Amino acid sequence: MNQSGRTRRRLIQLGAVSLTAAIAGCGQSETSGANREGPDYSDSTDENTESDDDPNEPPAPALSFQAPNINYNIYNLDTADERPVPGDMAINHKDNTIFNITIDDEDTATATLDATNVERKIDLRLYVRDTYGTFKSDTQHLSETDPDSYENHEVEFDLTNINLPTGAGSICELVAVDPSFNEDYEYILKRHQFVGVAHKNGVNWVNQENFNHTYQIKEGETILTRKTPRGVSGVRGNKRSEPAGYVETRDGDDERTVFLVTRTPRNGELFGVSAHVKHKPARDFKNGSYQYKFTYGHRYECHFATEITHFRELATKTHEAISDIGVTSTHGRLSVLGDMIQMIPYIPQANDPNPTVVLYDHYGDCSSKSMMMSCILQNDPWNVMPGYIDAEFNDVGHWTIGLDVDDIPDIPDQDSLYTIPTTNDQVDEGFPDTEYAFFDMTYDSDIGQRTEGIENPVIWDEGNFAHTTSRRSDNPPNY
Repeated sequence: MNQSGRTRRRLIQLGAVSLTAAIAGCGQSETSGANREGPDYSDSTDENTESDDDPNEPPAPALSFQAPNINYNIYNLDTADERPVPGDMAINHKDNTIFNITIDDEDTATATLDATNVERKIDLRLYVRDTYGTFKSDTQHLSETDPDSYENHEVEFDLTNINLPTGAGSICELVAVDPSFNEDYEYILKRHQFVGVAHKNGVNWVNQENFNHTYQIKEGETILTRKTPRGVSGVRGNKRSEPAGYVETRDGDDERTVFLVTRTPRNGELFGVSAHVKHKPARDFKNGSYQYKFTYGHRYECHFATEITHFRELATKTHEAISDIGVTSTHGRLSVLGDMIQMIPYIPQANDPNPTVVLYDHYGDCSSKSMMMSCILQNDPWNVMPGYIDAEFNDVGHWTIGLDVDDIPDIPDQDSLYTIPTTNDQVDEGFPDTEYAFFDMTYDSDIGQRTEGIENPVIWDEGNFAHTTSRRSDNPPNY
């Protein structure tokens, strides 16, 4: 199947007067689902190529939909060949459509159709991409309902024969088949990205809508637009620091489980990891005196990063999840790991939290997020020693991470990278004689991309603060 979602007829129309929509022969796919390819994440659209004398003219609609609180039209999710009539915005539907998909657990998925009238029996089929990249499906049915009866329908799909991936995200598609029209035609209703994040007590199935494209009409305009996935759940931070992501925490008696999920723009795929952080070290630091925070702060944790359990756990899990979504090059893996750290909401801090607290509370500032990145990178199997770059950003102090260009043999267009070299004096003190590629953790930046407004950058120290003169404890942590 051409899985870019290219269809020849309008899929849905929500009218401004009757506010109903219909499906029948209106979203035709081109090959069978068994040969399904991956989703197309481009923003391209197709023109309506169907002639007026199409012999497969559909019968009366099999499904119609009612959305009384929406005063605009929605058309085919991928082709906007007809422009909607402008009207007042009153968006009360998730994803601005009437369809929703939730992966409930490893065995069950639920599709919800809001305010739907079923004129005659219709098949609903859910395709799900399994661990091996193959789409498998389950088919259920919608039975005829009373005329003009707009009800909410929940349809459960059996996933017991589908091996869902964990860590690496997946995608599913809900399609409809109207046998009265043509049982070989599938009508795409909804695409949905999700991820199962394994933890000590099972798998957390994350189904956030901010991982998916949404389709909407901009207020005051008549153009159907596609909104790309963005947003971070939880604490609201600077909008610049909001690539698509999701953060969740669950507290037990002794520890907090933190779930970090993001969609990398590198290939449009999701990945998610969990980390188990003991309450005590996080709370001890947050409630500690100034001297305690000075002694056991970020420089302490970065120095002992390879002995801290939750950073070792994150290093292993991120490496595996990023590889599982098909990113295996050194440059690609480092870039995608950066997406996860950048996704954590940015909030300026008067007193720098240490990396454990950044993970525990899932927010941080420029320096603390950079140090959390360093704590992961120092651990196996990453085994990278970054540098810290101290700079000014619009006359305000700014810290970020620097990646040794010698650690990234496959980095593209190296001559155009924004890099900071170590000084001769630093080399004499034991620093590597190298250049570090600027990698800002406060927004969705790329390796070697210069942040606008950056001035006077210098290498401050290495990732484990081997050369710092600031005081810290020499006793390794026990967490």
